[in-house]
Amino acid sequence: TKQKFQIKSDHVLIGFLVLTILPFIILFFYNQPTPEDFYYEEIVKKSGFYDAQRFFHKFWGGRIVYYAIISLNPLILKSVAGYNLFALLISLFFFYSFYLFVTEITKSGIIVKDKILIVLSFIFLFVYAMPSVGQGFYWLGSAINYRLASAFSMLFYVFFLRLNRSETNSQKYISIAICSLSAVFVAGSNELAATIFSMSVVFLFLKFLIVDKKFNRYLLFFIIINIAVTYFSFSAEGNSKRGEQYLNNQDFIFSAINSVTFVFQQIFTWIFNSPLIPVTVLLIPVFYKLLNSGNGSSLYTINPLMSVSVLFTFLFTGTFIMFWSSGIMPYDRILNYLYFLFLSGWFIIVINFLSYLRTRFNTESVRYQKYFYIGSILIVTIFLFRENNITTAYSDLLSGKAEKFHSELNARYDKIESDKKDTCVVERIVEVPKSYFFMDIDQNVKSIYNQGYAMYFDKKAIVLRKYD
Repeated sequence: TKQKFQIKSDHVLIGFLVLTILPFIILFFYNQPTPEDFYYEEIVKKSGFYDAQRFFHKFWGGRIVYYAIISLNPLILKSVAGYNLFALLISLFFFYSFYLFVTEITKSGIIVKDKILIVLSFIFLFVYAMPSVGQGFYWLGSAINYRLASAFSMLFYVFFLRLNRSETNSQKYISIAICSLSAVFVAGSNELAATIFSMSVVFLFLKFLIVDKKFNRYLLFFIIINIAVTYFSFSAEGNSKRGEQYLNNQDFIFSAINSVTFVFQQIFTWIFNSPLIPVTVLLIPVFYKLLNSGNGSSLYTINPLMSVSVLFTFLFTGTFIMFWSSGIMPYDRILNYLYFLFLSGWFIIVINFLSYLRTRFNTESVRYQKYFYIGSILIVTIFLFRENNITTAYSDLLSGKAEKFHSELNARYDKIESDKKDTCVVERIVEVPKSYFFMDIDQNVKSIYNQGYAMYFDKKAIVLRKYD
């Protein structure tokens, strides 16, 4: 009876989680590019792909992979639908990479249904409380920078684990190739992901060397690749030019103090302003299944205090980079990345703690599981009545705001294309749905937003109408 209750409960929970995620998928079809997105491919069309990359490297920054991909986004074919499809595919790839990662580190310790439950629970928590859904999913530039970088980070570890148990040369070569590609991709995406990824790979190498007394030549090879690309990216002339815009950058004391304070504030917010704890309670039976099977990763036997220390180090480093480089708090798109990092670390810490309890006190299951389950569901339901990204997404869809936003911008595009004048004046967008990220053009014809618009529509200038 206990087993039947758990099976039925899991099916209900999976159905519930799917419904909470569904609106974010539908919103992709009403998405629109921000004016900045039009800029990149127009530079490519004007200068050619290679010269455009040199321009970005010299004047914008060293994110070589990011600039290469954004330069070839579907807007170069004048396709907004292609832009939205590309953004959707990035998110689906991100979630699929997470599923592969969960599958790889749980091995045969739990069944597929339990793995799906873990993945859906993670996605639910991620979309519920991520600082900016718009910058996380729908703005293509941010999605390439952070969602793709996160996906390739997970893909690296999936194929690194497969590499260590490869039975044939072909399996080994495929794993090496994907790990190498992933190391290059993350290093060339953005400075934050490059630093965190480098730290994680170095930590793993030292773990093999010091704890396991093994020299892993593959990891050393990947570290060399990653560091080489990271150095090339960090040393770009465009990075120093961008850094000159900030007044408080490279102040160590200021950066360190503010980073520690900020990380603790964010951790408190992520734990208590989201249904993280009740969702974690719902997953504890699954985690115990994994631990009791003995088929999970050695990652689960790490001392909980050690895993807490490593997670805090990563979060501090990610925050410190922002304060050090710009003297300001992390942007929402960076907080999205740090929140993903926190959630990943949180569940590893929980499993580490359960493993400790299991070893120390011989606990192999949860007592009064039915009551914990019902209580957790009630708490999650209460959280859904608070303002959050999920209710906002449903509101943007059901109220018609997303469809109206999409239609207004399509009407703007039609007006611009039918206007015979070299300079075109457009109306402002009345209401941008909260789920989207959109920075409109203004009256400054020299801003990159206005320049991108003008080049895209073959106009001398496009400006927003002035309002009294």
